Amino acid sequence: MKKFLAVLLMLSLILAMLIVPTAAEDAVSNTFNPNDANPTISTADDYIAFFHSVYTEKNTYDGKTITMLHDITLNDTTAADWFANENAVRLSTTRDTWAWFNGTFDGGNHTLRGVIVEGTFRMNDVPCGIFPYAMNATIKNLTVDGFFVCSTNTLVIPIWGRAGIGGLIGHAKKNITVDNCTLKNGYITSIEGGKGAMGALIGVYDGEMSEAERKSGKTMNLSVTNTTVEESVHLEKGNSDVSLIGGIFGYVESNYQSHPSTIDLSASKIQPKGSMDAENPLPAIGKFRHKVGNDANLGATFTIKNNSTTYEQKIEMDGTGVVDQEPKDETGEKGTFPYKNYTKDYNDAILASGSYGSGYVDLNSYTVTWDVNGVKSTEVYPQGAMPSYKDSTEKPMTDTKLYVFTGWDPELAPVTANVTYTAQYEEYDKVVVTWKVDGKETVEYYKKGDMPNFKGETQKEQDDTAVYSFKGWDKEIVAAEEDVTYTAQYEVKNKYKITWVIDGEETVETYLAGVKPSYKGKPTKAEDDEYTYKFIGWDKELVAASENATYTAVFEKTAKNATTGDGKTEEKGGCGSSISVGFVSLMAIGMAGAFAFRKKHD
Repeated sequence: MKKFLAVLLMLSLILAMLIVPTAAEDAVSNTFNPNDANPTISTADDYIAFFHSVYTEKNTYDGKTITMLHDITLNDTTAADWFANENAVRLSTTRDTWAWFNGTFDGGNHTLRGVIVEGTFRMNDVPCGIFPYAMNATIKNLTVDGFFVCSTNTLVIPIWGRAGIGGLIGHAKKNITVDNCTLKNGYITSIEGGKGAMGALIGVYDGEMSEAERKSGKTMNLSVTNTTVEESVHLEKGNSDVSLIGGIFGYVESNYQSHPSTIDLSASKIQPKGSMDAENPLPAIGKFRHKVGNDANLGATFTIKNNSTTYEQKIEMDGTGVVDQEPKDETGEKGTFPYKNYTKDYNDAILASGSYGSGYVDLNSYTVTWDVNGVKSTEVYPQGAMPSYKDSTEKPMTDTKLYVFTGWDPELAPVTANVTYTAQYEEYDKVVVTWKVDGKETVEYYKKGDMPNFKGETQKEQDDTAVYSFKGWDKEIVAAEEDVTYTAQYEVKNKYKITWVIDGEETVETYLAGVKPSYKGKPTKAEDDEYTYKFIGWDKELVAASENATYTAVFEKTAKNATTGDGKTEEKGGCGSSISVGFVSLMAIGMAGAFAFRKKHD
């Protein structure tokens, strides 16, 4: 029996050694690189790096799309007070390092968990949110499950677009799109004595257009579409002095420069904690103020719409009339510009749109079928939502043809029934362009007639013998009409070894052809018992490098003790030696005189 158990134990140990932990196999590597054309986020470290890239290092990502490739957890949210853990990961920065996020953040239908954002961002504006500030930006296809946003602003009040505290965006400006996003299990709050405007989605929103943009027919758009804010999202005033709280926006400010604007809430279901209370429901907007100046030309029009319920309401804001005596600045003085309060108008319109609080209208759901190159997939959308295809629309090329995606048939539109969209392509003759750079080939495919453009690096690494500088291609680049190969050409500068020999020791340096060498130190040779040595030059003239060369230091030697003509050493004494000789001579004379005197008297 003991022998059997021993064998069983040994087999168990062997099996344990053979089993490889699955965690190691499933480990996800960091992928974020802010310099990529369209960066990706794969890990918690990546997300933290992205956050600081914008709000500390001032990268706006204008024109770029940042995509999440995996679900990401920053903190464990299983404990009730997980956000109070002293070891929790917190996102913060200083007030003097900031930038607007101007790009597109695509969550890739993944979930971001355990986000803590604390502090204030941007001097004098001090917003706080998962995205502290965003302008002309898009945030889409993202679920945030478990978040804690806490502002530490105690100085700045919500006026002129400042002091926003938002679950998703602290301060949103100009054109903003939030699409297919979900917020749940979150808290938005402020510290004791804190100030600001608090919104479940957006703390503060304001728009602004130039006169030229307005005359061109441009409209300012704030789209919060196909987005859900669950009742598990709490807006907690606590012991703060936060004055404005709303289930969508804390505070919206408009002026004639934001005319005309549209707030699109299509297919959204926004119901944070308190928004459905029967007696004292949380309003959608804490406050909506329009800046006026007793000038009819300073008015503006905002449109509230929800395609899902076919609701559309225009709100005309006058530039004249009775004004709200608020706001006052931090000193208690009235602001320079008077404002009119349109809060009730907007809260009534949003409630009537069927997208918010107790006014939410249950929507029908419809199936959208995508047909891409013969492969079909389906998604379910609520009525009025704008469908968007999440995968690649690329169609494989053939030996002679390539295909460029041109859109969908029919054209995409808010969903009102089951529908099938088929990807459309244009077919082109394919031309193969091969680029040869330093022995490596890169193959690209172009439509016939397009101009090729190499997108890689043309650098060629130096070697032991030469340095290489790219100077062009072996032939002129022309529109692609037939398969072609372009080979990188380089200017070659040879490298030569220059050897310096100083007192038998060698120092080797490398110089490019045509560069005159120069020794960097001071050539010296140590003295010996007989001689000292002085550097007087090199064994040959220094010339521009054209081959390997050796230069030997030449020294002049000087004997330490000079000699007389007969080979005897010449004594050279100073004042001290003369005194010594004279003293010895006087001593000798004195002694001789004393001896003679004694002998005479004896």
